[in-house]
Amino acid sequence: MNQYDLFGVGQPHHSRNRLEEFCDRIAHHYSGKPQVAPEELAQDFSTSFRINLPITLDDQLVLAKRLGIRQVRFVPLSDEVGGLNARVGDVYAIRINELNHRVRQEHTLFHEVFELIQHRLEEVMHSYRRYSKLDLERAADEFASNVFMPSESFLKDAFEKGLDVIELQTKYKRAYSSILIRTARTLQKSGIPFVGLLYEDVDYENVREAKRRMKDPIESRIPLEMSLRYRWTTLALSPRQNPVLASYLPTKGDMVIPGTLARLAFEHRGPVLIERATGFDFFGMDDLTMLIRPVIWDRSAIAKVIITAVRYEQRRLLQPQLSKIEFNMVDRMHGLHSITSRPPVQLSFLLDPHPVSSSAQEDSHPAV
Repeated sequence: MNQYDLFGVGQPHHSRNRLEEFCDRIAHHYSGKPQVAPEELAQDFSTSFRINLPITLDDQLVLAKRLGIRQVRFVPLSDEVGGLNARVGDVYAIRINELNHRVRQEHTLFHEVFELIQHRLEEVMHSYRRYSKLDLERAADEFASNVFMPSESFLKDAFEKGLDVIELQTKYKRAYSSILIRTARTLQKSGIPFVGLLYEDVDYENVREAKRRMKDPIESRIPLEMSLRYRWTTLALSPRQNPVLASYLPTKGDMVIPGTLARLAFEHRGPVLIERATGFDFFGMDDLTMLIRPVIWDRSAIAKVIITAVRYEQRRLLQPQLSKIEFNMVDRMHGLHSITSRPPVQLSFLLDPHPVSSSAQEDSHPAV
């Protein structure tokens, strides 16, 4: 879209704004550097504008005005476009897809702010290296995540809550997928391998339904039976990297079938702990502890299933979370060792012994 199209008819008013003042300070502070890391930029941004967390969309709109972004409008955009930004002179505008959910809209606003900052830094820093289009999108996402979930405080909370994605989502008000991504990245920076898996409904039947859901809080979405179609998101894992573990997960468009990890959560209507999962061999590790937790809207339907996996010898990381929930226990799960080809998605895993309720047998809790 041509940048003038975002402003409508007429030439916008030109004036000095705080976004440019911020960029000038950054340019001076990081003079000579080819780029400013998104995490560092997010820290400077949050400090400069005294951002208190959690920050809501309304708070962001007020902040945008303070920055000198004169127009932030919500308009219908195509599914693959979260937002657009433009500049005419010293005046900036942002458009956000009105069909997206509020949480994504919040992320999009800071994503677009980052892109505006980058364009300005390219002008005022002669040594600055321009991002490629793909790298710019990734860096903008990282910037937004760091504003919403600062690394230091997020890592502290993640440890204190036992990597409890549900509690972290409640505190930081982000999407479950964003929480999983942030958990994986902050743990990996600390040298702790982590796998997060998310099954969630992505079935928006039509635009009207999408608008209705966008206006409601996440928790009020329509409950879905596990027989409906789900997608799965893996972090630090892909079918190409590890087709064996991927074989237990339904791909986009597949049904959640017996023999999958998500099915365990559905069958038990609650969390399932697999104390020792072997035979997967990714990250160079063969033994994992996996916690499968459904996000339940009512007693008969599950809308999301979250799986976290850590090294078996690091299972103590999950203890704060396990101490707060009732869960079913599986002592061991064994997968196939060969990863030469992707097994059929219907592949079943072996359970020995059968799952038992943690509330029915005191000794079923792991020695973590």
